[in-house]
Amino acid sequence: MKLELFKLNLLENNIFQLIEKYISENQFMTPPIIYLEGGHYDPRYEISDFSLNSLTHVLNISNNLIVKHKGDIKIVIGILVDNLGLSCNENTCEITNHSETIKNNDTLPEEIEKILNKYLIVKREKIIISNEKNCKNKTISFLKKSIKLNHDSITIEDKNGVLSILYHAQDNQFIQLAEIKNDVIWIAKCPSIMAQHYSNITDKILKRFNDASDITIIDFSESEDMNKVTRGVEVAVNVYIPTVINTERVNIHNVFMTDYGDNQYTIANTFSKLHPLNV
Repeated sequence: MKLELFKLNLLENNIFQLIEKYISENQFMTPPIIYLEGGHYDPRYEISDFSLNSLTHVLNISNNLIVKHKGDIKIVIGILVDNLGLSCNENTCEITNHSETIKNNDTLPEEIEKILNKYLIVKREKIIISNEKNCKNKTISFLKKSIKLNHDSITIEDKNGVLSILYHAQDNQFIQLAEIKNDVIWIAKCPSIMAQHYSNITDKILKRFNDASDITIIDFSESEDMNKVTRGVEVAVNVYIPTVINTERVNIHNVFMTDYGDNQYTIANTFSKLHPLNV
């Protein structure tokens, strides 16, 4: 069956046009990789409207990019599972008690599978399904190595016997990446978990396309997660991703959606060294 262009809503069209502008204004050694992530969900709860809507946006945009550019670009679709219960704002960052476990990373809720099944472009085995528990474990290992290597932007602060692992941010603030209690108990914080997520995605894309010369990540999140996500991106591109690839070849842009419908959203040019996407 032949693929056809979908009619995009305002949010989808804005992102589609941003990607189009980016592609038209730059030259690439190999087909650029466009990674779009939506459908973020917490298995403790019913699937939210955000999860279903963001995944639909990702698939509609991806469909039209494929129809227009065919093999001249590579589209990768991803879904992130919140199996930790991350809670992060300007003042606090914690992982809530979470009894759910993900027995099979490839198992998705029925509601999400139904949406995926509606789209001809979807190759189920090609979707990158990530989960935050895996990111938490990996980021702790990464930070332990970074401390041993004395990374320039990472410092350790002792407060009443609890060690804080801090990243010196571009705004001159300090982002807490982890705590160490009793010298042995490591507690990862939201920004480092999100940083690890973006690093993992970059690594997985490079393993799938080992000649990739340009990667753009478009990630849909809820507006209440803006702090942990934007902080995580900054840490990712300055500390984590450089261990995987030259960050001048990676662009990350975040779409923050509200509960007030598709017309209420923010597209954050969170990171782009070479190719800013201007709204």
